[in-house]
Amino acid sequence: MNAYYPNELSAKVYWCPILNVPVFDKDYPRRGEAIAIKATPPRDLRPAFGFDYLLTRRLLAEYFLSENELNKLLPPDKLILLNKIPYPDAADEIIIGGQVIGHRFFDLKDYKWRFKPMYGGVAKVLSEKIGYYAVVNLPKITRGYVIHRGDIVESELPGKGNYVALGTINGVFQGVGKVLRGGRVKVVKVWRSIKFVEYGKLPTWKDVVKVNEEWMKNREEEAVNFLKEIYSRGNYGSRVFVSFSGGKDSLVCHYIAERALGDLPLLFNDTGIEAPHTVKYVRELADEEGVRLIIAGCDNRFFRALKVFGPPARDYRWCCKVVKLAPIVDKLRSIYRGGKSLSIVGQRMYESLSRARSPKVWINPWMPNLISVSPIQDWSSLEVWIYLSVVKAKLNPLYFMGFDRIGCWLCPSCELAEYEIVRRIYPELWEMWENYLSKWAKGRGLPTSWIRYGLWRWRKIPGDQTRLVGKDEVKEIEDRDEREIKVVIHVNVSSEDIRGLIVADKLKEHLPNVIKLLPIMGKVIEIKRDIVKFKAGNSIVTLSSDGDLKITNGYELARIRDLAKLLVRALYCVKCNLCYNKCPNGAILMDENGGLKVDGDKCSHCLLCNDICPLVKYSKLEVHLSTITSSNRTNK
Repeated sequence: MNAYYPNELSAKVYWCPILNVPVFDKDYPRRGEAIAIKATPPRDLRPAFGFDYLLTRRLLAEYFLSENELNKLLPPDKLILLNKIPYPDAADEIIIGGQVIGHRFFDLKDYKWRFKPMYGGVAKVLSEKIGYYAVVNLPKITRGYVIHRGDIVESELPGKGNYVALGTINGVFQGVGKVLRGGRVKVVKVWRSIKFVEYGKLPTWKDVVKVNEEWMKNREEEAVNFLKEIYSRGNYGSRVFVSFSGGKDSLVCHYIAERALGDLPLLFNDTGIEAPHTVKYVRELADEEGVRLIIAGCDNRFFRALKVFGPPARDYRWCCKVVKLAPIVDKLRSIYRGGKSLSIVGQRMYESLSRARSPKVWINPWMPNLISVSPIQDWSSLEVWIYLSVVKAKLNPLYFMGFDRIGCWLCPSCELAEYEIVRRIYPELWEMWENYLSKWAKGRGLPTSWIRYGLWRWRKIPGDQTRLVGKDEVKEIEDRDEREIKVVIHVNVSSEDIRGLIVADKLKEHLPNVIKLLPIMGKVIEIKRDIVKFKAGNSIVTLSSDGDLKITNGYELARIRDLAKLLVRALYCVKCNLCYNKCPNGAILMDENGGLKVDGDKCSHCLLCNDICPLVKYSKLEVHLSTITSSNRTNK
């Protein structure tokens, strides 16, 4: 998640000291009574259920040394709220009784979840003398200071490397430290002392739902009216659907759309790497609700494209275009024939900064006739969960197994902690993926850290992971981990006729595929066995399967770059069909083998197909104006 999230774009959530539950109105039930929960922005709080709840209690019980001691802070079955925070991997603030009592985080070195006491938790530990703590005979403590054993007057210290609540003997300062060798403690964070405030009996989730039910009915009414208004503005007819991921947010949209517009179809994109529980859940929900289910994708295109692109990464997200966007475009084109349509989307502003700045209604840049609308754009995760409890919704079981987001099970945006859940629930799937990564790493001489620490999730490895494995190892990985397809054109401009050399894999065997796409550049004049000649503008271009290139009557550098784009498309096409669906003239056709060809009579040479192709976006295309020597006349 984002390390910095503006407060003005963050959720407003309060704690009512009278009812002892979270609320969304600071004046509920009486003016000025509710207290803002001091959680880290964007404060997209969520309740802990199932595995999450058990994991959090286990971590707390380990820290507080026993279940009995933990029960002083958190009796069984009482509410735990979690709030995502920036860490090297998965991490949450743990909120009990409206106060942050600590962080739970996945430790990359030890490959396990750990607990760090914070704020209200430190205050509770020091006041009750439960769990791990140290009272120091110092007037003040500062971050980075190492407290020696002789300065600790009272303590219960954990082992080396674990966290401990700190307090000065004068009661002025509190903090958290990390235990070093010999019982010394390094101060990690310090603040002026606070108290853990107990407002009475802690609530259960049912208490939270009951208190906020009326609020959520009003929120539902706002969303329903908004959706009705948006629908009335456009001539959509029956071309309306809910984009359904199998997750909680799109489930809310389904119920709101049902109230606003009646039964609408659910569009589910089966990328081929959806969690099996999700696929089953989506089908069961549609059947039980009696709504039409439209399934896009559901083929092997991810693994087909994987052979071409290599592993996806956060900064190399070819997968979103190939297995998310392309199948949806395919499906909508086949259903609505290019007509104006409305997609109801479960997007929320607290999920990311880009979504926080998104309007509630927008035109899809890839599909100009598709209008997207999010009726819950300003809902928090806590509101979503309360609403689903109010309407007694059928939920995806993965939420109770440890997932807080639903999507592709190997998505590079996941944290390692999430992959551990995948490994636990779907061991065969994860073993298959790790085997693939191992072969990839072995073929490029990459170290084991590339897999262990999930470094494959980046092309440019970020700071936290660099500190974990070291700069030298990161440099070695980045130097060796070349995933982009490479097409290089060397051009000699010193002669009367411009000559060049194309360096690209597969050109010799796939020249026919190149010829099929050449009409986007101009008219194909002549085809002779391993040579093709075509006219591009005023230039005559001759191309051979050996990579020899000849241009007469002048040239433009931009046109040579366009040729490089065409080549990567023709040689490595993954059959995503984005170009086919983007062509404004219907000039791109399917051939008998499922490949693409261009009808030169219909093509206007706009080159939109070049620009939309994921291969072009994620390949390394180079044009060198240089003198050709014998040393670079060998194809890779």
